[in-house]
Amino acid sequence: MNGGVLFDFVRVVNGELAVSFNSDKQPAVTLCYGESQAEALDTQYCYYSQTNVTPDSAIRKRAFRYVFIPDVAPGAVSLAAEHEFIAKPRCASFHSNDPLIDQIWQVSRETFALCSDLFFIDGVKRDRWIWSGDAWQCTLINPYLFFDEDINRRTLLALRGRDPMRQHINTIVDYSLLWVINIEKHYLMSNDAAFVRQVYGKMVSLMEWLMPDIDESGFIRGKEGDWIFIDWAEIDKTGAVCAEQMLLLKAWRSLALCAEIAGADPAEWQRRADKLAESIDLFFWDEEQGAYIDSYESGKRHVTRHANIFALMFDTVTPNGDRPSSSEY
Repeated sequence: MNGGVLFDFVRVVNGELAVSFNSDKQPAVTLCYGESQAEALDTQYCYYSQTNVTPDSAIRKRAFRYVFIPDVAPGAVSLAAEHEFIAKPRCASFHSNDPLIDQIWQVSRETFALCSDLFFIDGVKRDRWIWSGDAWQCTLINPYLFFDEDINRRTLLALRGRDPMRQHINTIVDYSLLWVINIEKHYLMSNDAAFVRQVYGKMVSLMEWLMPDIDESGFIRGKEGDWIFIDWAEIDKTGAVCAEQMLLLKAWRSLALCAEIAGADPAEWQRRADKLAESIDLFFWDEEQGAYIDSYESGKRHVTRHANIFALMFDTVTPNGDRPSSSEY
């Protein structure tokens, strides 16, 4: 095919290739990896390729389904792949009377399993990295699919690292806040009070580290070099950003809950949460639009889904738009 040989491993492999030459005269080859046939066959633009490969070459761990070797005859080179994974303690099952829905379930489960290795990673092909935002989403899914407590703990410990804090997790302000929130999510899933006690000091040191970036209204603002991310969307990020304050509010409440679990005093964290909740309503709630705006400083009164979804997810408002009192949180 196309002057070479295309290997189809039937499923996505996350592992290493073993290359065997069936002739001593076979010159070094090029390996072109692909999620699809089209990508593997594109020797110029496929995302990963390795040139000058011999049977003694070190092959890096990659994610792929197809591998194309250009300029070789069929049978000249043999490939074997070792798929690496960490077994999960249990796995949910699902069946319906609709084959398409069943296929969607299988693909989704397999994709999540591929991204649930030693840590939760954002994907097996490109970054292969631990991102706090991706880990938060994975922690939401984990209880329903694997209920794997160990991967939660490993990921959270790896993301936080050791003190002192020198930059936000993944350089993103919201990702530091999501790490704190994720400790609570893990506890609610597992009742793992010992882990909360283990990391409570790091939760406190993280939140204390970002206090210089919090203004008199309780709003956090990114300093030079920080990234207020939230999403790849057209959010008005002028000044204090509402969605970011929703995350900070939830982080204060998560810290207060974890303080109680760790046997510490939650009063300061709850006080900060109460003050911030009042400031959010005062500055960001738009009565006419019935929603939270992105930014009050720009004057645009722009509304996107992010702050409002966070408000619902984190019980800052009820589904009918009411804001609970502090005692109801």
